[in-house]
Amino acid sequence: MQTDSSIFEQIDSSPAPGLQTAQPSVPLFFAAVLFAVGIAAAQPLALYLRPSLMLVTLVPLTVLCGLAALRAQRIAWLPLATLWLLLGAWCAQMEPHPAPAPMLAQLSDGLLRSVEGTVVDAGP
Repeated sequence: MQTDSSIFEQIDSSPAPGLQTAQPSVPLFFAAVLFAVGIAAAQPLALYLRPSLMLVTLVPLTVLCGLAALRAQRIAWLPLATLWLLLGAWCAQMEPHPAPAPMLAQLSDGLLRSVEGTVVDAGP
């Protein structure tokens, strides 16, 4: 029995010309959100992990993400979420925090200060 080829047409799954899909940007958005949550969690008084241990932990976690992407694609988001959280926390721990200037700290006592005069020169 012959089938009619007009009934079983192949459907082109490519998007129409000129249309952009938002699908590739969604994982990047979640990665950015998880990175920001990792930074927020590593702020003082919230969570402190030693940066050296976090750096050592990143290597096996990256290997685990690669294995999950190859073998268990349905749950690959879990190790990737952990990786982005840990990367954000590590970057927050590595951020340099300069010591406050003592003169500026003395001026920040909450009193109103006004300066009068003429600006002669300004720099960047």
